Amino acid sequence: MTADEVIAALDALGTYDYVTLSGGNPALLAANMAELVSKLKARGVTLAVETQGSRWQEWLRDIDQVTLSPKPPSSKMEVNLETLDFIVSQLDPDKVTFKVPVFDDADLDFAKMIQERYQPDVMFLSAGNPEPKTEGNIVQHQLKRLKELWETVAADDSWGNVRVLPQLHTLLYDNERGV
Repeated sequence: MTADEVIAALDALGTYDYVTLSGGNPALLAANMAELVSKLKARGVTLAVETQGSRWQEWLRDIDQVTLSPKPPSSKMEVNLETLDFIVSQLDPDKVTFKVPVFDDADLDFAKMIQERYQPDVMFLSAGNPEPKTEGNIVQHQLKRLKELWETVAADDSWGNVRVLPQLHTLLYDNERGV
């Protein structure tokens, strides 16, 4: 979709003053995203983005709230910390938050390393869904995982200001696709 098509789709939904750019990695989209950000900012829209922190884009400076969500070890993706360092250095710290999905102990260790390296005021951990293809009601399983992560973090004072959250879409839609 072009920037104008995205804005037309937003306009069709009704009035809005806050838009979150997410899904995949928006920072991989350079020109179209820069145009969209520029046009939405010209309308006075507050913008948020969630990105993996794997690619810098100049338009990130115009975002009001940047959530950096580097992929943890369980993703089998390699995080380039030099790139993440550069991105963090370019942004206003008051506009940056970190969120790490946690599927296992290695992910929790990774999240701790991110917290120690960047020292964000607040950090978010989300209890990951390790079985995205399971059909049916997964809510109880996800709540159990959330409780375990919550208790683990609460038992360790070194975490400081960390917020443990569920992956809300799994509580509402289980593993349903296309919602």
